Amino acid sequence: MRVSRIRKRESNREKGIVTRNRTGKCEGRLRCLEIHPELESLILKLRKKGFSLRKISNLLKDEYGYKVSFVSVGNILKDIEWMKKEKRRMKRLETV
Repeated sequence: MRVSRIRKRESNREKGIVTRNRTGKCEGRLRCLEIHPELESLILKLRKKGFSLRKISNLLKDEYGYKVSFVSVGNILKDIEWMKKEKRRMKRLETV
C-alpha cells in the first residue's frame, strides 16, 4: 500500500493535486476550496474591495453562511495565488 500511495502522489503532483507544501496529495482531508469551490470567487471579490482577512471572514459567516476563520482566508488566498502560478507552469511544460 505504501508503494501505491507514492505512485499516487507522483501522478497527482503532475495533475496539480497537491498539499500546501506542494507534494502530491493522495490521502487526507479535503481543503475548503475543494469542498466549496465558489469560495474562491467570493474571497477574491471581497479582497479586491479592500476588506481585511477578518472582515472577509465575518462577511462570509454573516451573509453567505460559511464559517471560515481569518487564518483560513489567508491560506485560501495563498492557495489561489499558487494555483495560478502552477497552471502557468503546467502550460509551459505542455508546450515544450
